This record gives sequence, structure tokens and C-alpha cells, in this order.
Amino acid sequence: MKTIFLDNASTTKTSEKVNSSVLDILQNDFANPSSLHGLGFSVEKKMNETSYCISKYLGVSPEEIYYTSGGTESNNLAISGAVKARIRNYNHIIVPKTEHPSVIDPINKLKEELGCEVSYVKLDEYGYVDKEDLQNLISEKTALVCIMFTNNETGLIQDITSLGKIVKDKNPNTIFLVDGVQAFGKQKINLKYVDIFTFSSHKIHGLKGVGGIYINKKIRITPLFFGGQQEKSIRPGTQNTLGIICLKTALEECIDNMDENSKYISKLRNLFLEGIKEIDNTRVNSPKEASEYIVNVSFLGVRAETLLHVLEQNGIYVSTSTACSSKKSNKKIVLKSLGYSNEIVESSIRFSFSNENTEEDILYCIDVLKKNVPELRKFQKK
Repeated sequence: MKTIFLDNASTTKTSEKVNSSVLDILQNDFANPSSLHGLGFSVEKKMNETSYCISKYLGVSPEEIYYTSGGTESNNLAISGAVKARIRNYNHIIVPKTEHPSVIDPINKLKEELGCEVSYVKLDEYGYVDKEDLQNLISEKTALVCIMFTNNETGLIQDITSLGKIVKDKNPNTIFLVDGVQAFGKQKINLKYVDIFTFSSHKIHGLKGVGGIYINKKIRITPLFFGGQQEKSIRPGTQNTLGIICLKTALEECIDNMDENSKYISKLRNLFLEGIKEIDNTRVNSPKEASEYIVNVSFLGVRAETLLHVLEQNGIYVSTSTACSSKKSNKKIVLKSLGYSNEIVESSIRFSFSNENTEEDILYCIDVLKKNVPELRKFQKK
């Protein structure tokens, strides 16, 4: 049975170019980049080339790029580090309730441990930030505003440029942090008003265990770990050189094929949406202007977990929520936070695409859904 992977928002298959480079890097670029000998300098140079590639794409300086183990660590380090560095004068944080757990949880920890005041900005029915409410919430004590670029559950894309301008116009000293994990490598990014931007490698066909942060050179971050000078002491410890060097390969492929990939994925997404129209009582939870890479759908009357396993039995792999909370009670944070009914929330499935998918994959998935959704509804009614 063919494997059809439609859970690319949780992770992606490493690209052939990345795969082919791994053994060579392991055999020839194994030295510690902090070493003073030639082999160490060679590895450091290749890591710097990755930083240059990322900085050119984001329109920032290579010296403003820092590496971590992934998006979750990036968000934790950026949020906790930024707030702790200025807690004496700024103790207020603004965030939507629809953010990823790696944003919400460290903010809750800061509230618990340091007494930070947290305000939840209003959202419309789809999850777009209410700009007037954001402006009203910002005060002279606001340390941080955190807003995700592309939502990991619904694919909603926030206008970070206009939101960032609101933040800076109201209080230039407020840090604007953007979780860019689902946007990185998939669309053009303007960081004009953004102070901190987080990203991850394994969402763009790179290796797991590598992520990063853009931190504006004017922003001070208190490190969470100590014991080394790596990453300019903000994130000490020997770097994952294999992952960092491979990240350049993965990102270059994304940049070189960005427009082509977008058109191709849009075609797959539209094919999928057109096909499921024939299934009664189906609700698309993603807005029309959402990322082409993510579609969230509720097949009303069918429990999502049940449908997920039926799809898996047919070789199709999808998700019911963000991978970081899929086994916890707080799963499907976004739809719950938007006030959707339990029926919509409990029946929602996330389909997320990549250029590894084909039209044949999508048509097969539609056929499986058409066949099984009505049968599952009959079974669950009983």
C-alpha cells in the first residue's frame, strides 16, 4: 500500500538533496566549530554560510541569526529571555489565545513565576487579530507582543506588517515576536516591524533537531542556559552542525522553487476542497485566504480520531491537531479558543500538503473520504 503523507505541518520528509549531503557532512565536516584548528574553521565557515542564506531570505544581518534545537526551544528562549531581560520596567505581555503551546506555556510560566500581566487580544471568527483591540491593549509597560505568522492548525495568515506597525506606533519599546515556523521557506517575509522571528528546519524538508531565531541586534536576551560562548552566549553548547549545514540546502531549495511550489500546492488544495464538497455536512474551518499548505476540515458527525485511523488503514496519514499537543487534553487549542462548537472541534482534521504529494494522492484521499465518512456517520449514530 502506498503511503500518502498529508501531515506536513507536523514534519516533512527530508529532501533528496539533504539526504545525499548527510553522509558527506558526517564524514568530512565532523569537527567542533569552536575548535581553533583548520577543520573547526571549515565547519564554522559552512555554518556561517547557512546564516547568510537565512539572513538574505529574511532581509536581516547574519549576526542576528541564532541556532536552537527547534521551533519550541526558539519560542521558549525568545519569550523568556526577552521578558527576563527587561522585567524591571516592562511586565505586560499581549498574545492571542490561538498561539502554539510553545508560546502560551512559557508565557503562563512567566505569569506564575514573575507575576507578569497577560492580556489576550481579541480575534474575529476566523482568528484574525482585532487591530483596534491590540492598539488599546498596548501600554507603556508592555514588554512583548507575540503573534504567529501562519497558524499551525488552520493555516490562517496574519498581516504581521500592519500588526507590527501598530505595536511600534503605540510603544516603540515593545518587542514584537513572530512565530514563523509555518511560514518560513514557504512565502516571502517582511520583518520591517518584527524584533524576533522563530523558525524550524524540519518543516521545510530539513533535519529534525534544528531551529533558529532572528533577534534584532538592539534587543537584549537573557540566556536560559550557561557554560559556553556558542551562539554569542545566548544559547551555549556545541551546535548541531549537521542540521545547521543541511538547513542551508533545504532553505535554498525552498527559495529557488517558492513560487512554483506555491502554485503547485494551491492546485492540490483546490482539488481537495472541490472534492470534499460532495460530502454532506462538511465544514472547512480554514479561511479562504489561508496558507495553501494547510486545510482544517470538520466532517460533522464523525469523531476525528476515528476517521484518522480509518484513513491510516488506507495508507493516508493526517493529524487531528498540532503534534505538540496531540496526546494532551489541550489539543485543538485554536478551534476551541475561537469558540467553535464541540461538534466542530471534535470532528476536525488537519490536512497539510507538500510538493511530495501528487494529484493522484489527493484524488485517492477524496475517494476514501467519500466512501468512509457516510459509513462512519451511520455507525456512530447507532
